[in-house]
Amino acid sequence: MDNELAEEIVSGSLIGAPAFEDEALNEHFRKINDLLKPFDPVQKKLAALDKDKVADIKAICQDIGRNRYKLNLQGSISDKINFVSRSLSRKTKVVANRAYLLNGLFEMRGFSFKAFDAENSYRLVKFSQNNAMKYCVLNANYQVEFWIDDSILIKYMHLLQQCIHSDPKLREALTLCIKGEAKPLKLFFANQLGQDYSEKRLPMIYREVFDTHNISPDAKDTIAGTLNKFQSIISFNFVPMSGSGKHTLCTNITVMHDFRALESLKSRLPQVYSEIDKKSSVSDVGKLYLLDSMRGYQNV
Repeated sequence: MDNELAEEIVSGSLIGAPAFEDEALNEHFRKINDLLKPFDPVQKKLAALDKDKVADIKAICQDIGRNRYKLNLQGSISDKINFVSRSLSRKTKVVANRAYLLNGLFEMRGFSFKAFDAENSYRLVKFSQNNAMKYCVLNANYQVEFWIDDSILIKYMHLLQQCIHSDPKLREALTLCIKGEAKPLKLFFANQLGQDYSEKRLPMIYREVFDTHNISPDAKDTIAGTLNKFQSIISFNFVPMSGSGKHTLCTNITVMHDFRALESLKSRLPQVYSEIDKKSSVSDVGKLYLLDSMRGYQNV
């Protein structure tokens, strides 16, 4: 169908499924909603469509973070119209073909946190073949369970492990998901925070060091410049199911910094270099330390 003949119809209704503790009350409101459905402008538009003149229908869904996605529907035009009509302004189950979407973004809603068991372990094998690194995971019988084709996933795995070890806020967020007290949404890996540090805006770890040692403003500015390079960022989106942040989109941001960026400070500011060295840890992704950790809420 030509683009000029395509039409996007968006419902202004914000009425979702009722979620009271009294199920009888929920059913009462569902019946009221069904009675009012024919008066919804989008429902009227759908009912008035000439099916013989419609080439295709696609549905648009929106998640709690207000991100919109197109759904490819199956069946005839009538089936698609019925699906959209039934699903309008309601929660809809979506099947994701894979967890890793693109460019460091992972869909976490399909991951079963409740099934997590810290006692379970899997052997990851790394080897070289034809001058290229290969990775596979073995099962309990030391047989290949599956191959890992994209080596960037290995880097993300090691970085996530180091972030969990270093950032108490990230551990808390993941623990809430494991306990069923929060719903996971997205996990995103990036190389830059998006907001530069400066002499007047430094992370707590450096402010604490500066409180102990006499550091000049020029030296602070030099240090701030090094902090804006060699970063590794993990953003974890989740929705708490209880407490003050209940049903609000929460984002936990962990900022890790490569200790190699401080090499130029080793002779000039040995005290600072030594203090940060004590807070660093080594993994397969390098020698990193927790530069910053923050959390924000978004009303949805």
